[in-house]
Amino acid sequence: MVSAMILTDPLTLVPLHLGLFIETIGTDLPFFLTVVVTVVFSITLHELAHGYAAIRLGDDTPIRTGHMTLNPIVHMGPFSLIALAIAGIAWGSMPIDPSRIRHKYGEAIVAAAGPATNLLLAAVGVVGYGLLIRFGLTSSNIGDNAADFLWTFGFINAALMVFNLLPVPPLDGSHILANFNDGYARFISNPSNQGLVFILFPIAFLLSSRFFAVIGDILNPIARFIAGTG
Repeated sequence: MVSAMILTDPLTLVPLHLGLFIETIGTDLPFFLTVVVTVVFSITLHELAHGYAAIRLGDDTPIRTGHMTLNPIVHMGPFSLIALAIAGIAWGSMPIDPSRIRHKYGEAIVAAAGPATNLLLAAVGVVGYGLLIRFGLTSSNIGDNAADFLWTFGFINAALMVFNLLPVPPLDGSHILANFNDGYARFISNPSNQGLVFILFPIAFLLSSRFFAVIGDILNPIARFIAGTG
């Protein structure tokens, strides 16, 4: 096992049309700003959750490397932020040292902390959206804009959670599965299989947009129930 590793959490977003995400600045500026703010905030908390879990389990690498900060540049880097603004694609990372983690399934716990945080944020967004509607707070422009923001916030975090749980390196799901399944761990760490692993991630990345419709189908009835309209 290497002395240190980086939990890298790619996120695929908004390629729902053939153009670039940055084009929405001219067509729907509020949507552009909502996505950027949501993604930057969510990835930052996602990475901090990885770091916090690692620290709790005995690994102080996130502290020693200066990653326990709310500064998104530390977690995402300039290139990720630029890619987000232009193409709607972003990623973050958190350095950990598996050899320092004091738990048989510590790596799985650390990896799962990120998606769990996104699940919590998704719940905040969807519940907040539903409550605004239930209490009739969307009749004003401010309330309507707040509802739009909360729905997008919840939706993106749900998508981030599902995508990162896919058992394909370097996503969190691969770390979770590898910690529970030695055969899978050997497979993804075998140098002769790296070519196949390299192919699997782009496939998962390209197919991830198909999750959007399914996620919407799940979140919509929940939001309607909270809003009292379902």
